[in-house]
Amino acid sequence: MRKNIEKKKKQVEELASEIKGHSVVGSADISGLPNRQFQNVRKKLRGQASFKVAKKSVLTRAVKESGKAVELIEQIKEQSAIFISQSNPFDLFRKISSVRTKLAAKPGQISPEDIVVPAGETTLAPGPVLTELKNAGINAKIDKGKIAIMKDAVVAKKGEPISDSAAKVLQILGIKPFEAKMKIRAIWEDGILYHENVLNVDIDEFRKDVVACARNGFNMTFNIAYATPMNAGLLLQKAHREALSVGIEANVYSPATMNHIISKAHRVAASIKGKVG
Repeated sequence: MRKNIEKKKKQVEELASEIKGHSVVGSADISGLPNRQFQNVRKKLRGQASFKVAKKSVLTRAVKESGKAVELIEQIKEQSAIFISQSNPFDLFRKISSVRTKLAAKPGQISPEDIVVPAGETTLAPGPVLTELKNAGINAKIDKGKIAIMKDAVVAKKGEPISDSAAKVLQILGIKPFEAKMKIRAIWEDGILYHENVLNVDIDEFRKDVVACARNGFNMTFNIAYATPMNAGLLLQKAHREALSVGIEANVYSPATMNHIISKAHRVAASIKGKVG
């Protein structure tokens, strides 16, 4: 017992020390996450983030003793991992979430969506598998020496448990309806806690929004003649054109307007001459 206590104490001290040395700390749900998937995430983030797995009590105590990221403690549940980094939280979330693995269905699992077996040819040879397909409610027959599925078939509906026959057929056909990925609960950075709904940003849409905001802001400041480093040159050009136009129309003599006024006079004289002649 004493040995286990000392081991946990050392774990807490080491982890608290590591947390102190980083500006970013995150909590992830690893319940039901295959070990291979976890290792893939670690590999993807190698050199950018370090993942720590321990009992909830060890993780929470380490965060407390570190003196930082205490806002994250409520996001540390059973079967959690924490990760520490110096990188941008949004970049970390994007990279961690991008590591995904397709998983086969198991009997009794709740279907995440309507699972459809599409119509078409298969590589399956005739045999007992044809009966398996029909037991799962799939309209199939033998065509040109292979089994063909005649029309799309829903073998499991969203929110309902997957039957034994459906799970077996999906495995036979190589259809993997489930997806394994590490679920980020929250990431803390310098006193700010970012939850999953904030971190889950569509980068392409965000970029479009930023470009649109910049364009709209520029147009507004230009149209109201509010000078900024971005529009000052264009505002000066516009002001010069308008001042020149006013000077020409009012016959105000200046080095900038003289040639334009003389040209205007020539045009007027030519027009009068044409009418008189």
